[in-house]
Amino acid sequence: MIFSLPSSEDDCFLCILTFVLVYYFSMVGAVWFVILAYSWSICFKSLGSTRDNFAGKVIYFHAIAWILPLTWTISVLALQQVRVTLFFTFRKVKPKIHSQIFKLDFDNNLLPKKLIFQVDANSLSGICFVGYKKPKMRAGFLLAPLSLDLIVGGVFLTQGKVLMAYSIL
Repeated sequence: MIFSLPSSEDDCFLCILTFVLVYYFSMVGAVWFVILAYSWSICFKSLGSTRDNFAGKVIYFHAIAWILPLTWTISVLALQQVRVTLFFTFRKVKPKIHSQIFKLDFDNNLLPKKLIFQVDANSLSGICFVGYKKPKMRAGFLLAPLSLDLIVGGVFLTQGKVLMAYSIL
C-alpha cells in the first residue's frame, strides 16, 4: 500500500509497477469481455446450422486480448513529460595537446530529477493510476477504451440474445 506520493526513484518504480499491473490487466479483462460476447453471439448465430469452428480464431483472440492493452499501457508510459534539473560538475581533462577540454561528469547525487508522469499516485486509495491530475488523460486512456468495450460488447450481447430468442421460436 502506498502511504504517500512517490518521492524517490524506488517509489516511482513501485508506482509504475502498480499502474502497469492494475491498468494492463483491467484493460485485458475489458477486451476479453468483448471477445467472449462476440463468441457468444457467433455461437447463437450458428445454432441451427453447422457450428462455427473457433479453433482457427483462438490465436487471433489471444493476440488481440493481450497486445491491444499492452499498446495502451506502453502509450501511457511513453507519454511521460520528463523535466530534469541538471547540475553538472565539470572536470578538466588534461590531454596531451595543450588545449583544455572540459569533460561532463554526471554525478548521481547532484541530479535531482523532477519527473512529471501521466501516471499519478493517490495517497488516499494507495494506488497509482492514469489521470488523477489530468482528467483528459483519464478520459482518453481509461474512459474511452472502457466505453468502447462496453458499447461493442453490448452490441454483441444484444445480437446474441436476439438470435437466441429467434432460435427458440
